[in-house]
Amino acid sequence: MSDPWLFTVDGEMTLRLPSGTYTVESSLVVPGERPDALGLAVLVDPETVLSGDTEVALDARKARLLDTTAPQPSQDRQRKLDYTVTYANGDSFRDAYAVSPRYDDIYVTPTDQVTQGSFTMVNRWRKGEPQLSVDVPGLPPVDVTVQRGSTLTAGQETLPAVYVGTGAAADYATLDVRGKAVVVTRSDAVSAMDRAAAAAAAGAKLLLVVNDGVGVLNESVGPSPIPVAGVRRDAGAQLIELAKTGTLQLITKQVPYASYVYDLTRTYAGQVPDQALSYHPAREDLARIDARYYNVTEAKQGGGYRYDLTFKPSLGIPEREWYPGTRTEWVTPDQVWAESHVQGTWTDVANGHAYAKGSTTRLDWFAPAIRPAFNRAFAVQNSRWRDYMTINVQTWSPSADVLEHGGYLDWGSVPVNMKL
Repeated sequence: MSDPWLFTVDGEMTLRLPSGTYTVESSLVVPGERPDALGLAVLVDPETVLSGDTEVALDARKARLLDTTAPQPSQDRQRKLDYTVTYANGDSFRDAYAVSPRYDDIYVTPTDQVTQGSFTMVNRWRKGEPQLSVDVPGLPPVDVTVQRGSTLTAGQETLPAVYVGTGAAADYATLDVRGKAVVVTRSDAVSAMDRAAAAAAAGAKLLLVVNDGVGVLNESVGPSPIPVAGVRRDAGAQLIELAKTGTLQLITKQVPYASYVYDLTRTYAGQVPDQALSYHPAREDLARIDARYYNVTEAKQGGGYRYDLTFKPSLGIPEREWYPGTRTEWVTPDQVWAESHVQGTWTDVANGHAYAKGSTTRLDWFAPAIRPAFNRAFAVQNSRWRDYMTINVQTWSPSADVLEHGGYLDWGSVPVNMKL
């Protein structure tokens, strides 16, 4: 065609494209499963063959809910949709969605089985022990989402709750909230940081912000010296009415660093089936990891994450961890995982590894390097070619029996003495 990228707008969009095989995709914000829920629908047709005029229909009404749960009470910490299409000529296309916390629900459209090349979609969840639990005696648990910049202090206590309008500083003028939980209604008239600062200045121990719209509240409040959490609109309305009575008591539990996490994947090869996309594994369906994080100096916060290697590079954001510490970690079996952890300038990186269903594995991070060993955790590998030799020595972590991993420190931060 003379102009392959001509767009014509006449009620619909028309594209003139060369004949061939294409992938068509879109994403839409849609209603979620509850009246106050927000959903993200990912619409994909991995194999659209153009040989003449063709109509492509991406129908969000046909999208299926990705319904995934963990065996223990948990919250979504990270979610990802990732897919790759390989075409018959060897070309490939990849797209991925790191799903925002503001979405309650994720939907994917079913696809036809590809007839040429390949199509693989992986759905990934990091779930973990809730950072903040809020219970009202006699009612279901209140589902809350800790806001970025909050400070959490481990422990459990019962707090009286007070309703303070939109949470502006002036709203506290005639109220005594010292040592109490504060419930407010979100408003554009008060910024997230000002709302948090006003509650902390008034002496509140906890701020709960009831969303004024659909979806999960996702704001930056900090740094804030107290926990700030969002509450969904409809559940929050009931909380507000109870707080107004002056008799509301909240049983709260704060967990700054999770004692358990779940790394779960669900992979669809060839097509996304037109059926319920549910994944509700029991513990016996997973692999267990007893992780120990060592620290030979002072206790400190570090960070790390486990990445699925279905596609490379993988997507994910390191999460806060406490060293020394222990954690029980559950993973989808037969999935290749890689992970890395950092404390200060010390990084410990693992090579890819898959765990067997029903297995239990002990992993030691930052442990004494009793048996240093070469491993495949780093991109620079040992090699020799003609007069050139490359040796990548990772002296700061042991390569364990189960998992190859190696550590490194910033050059010059500790004495180094090497002989070849």
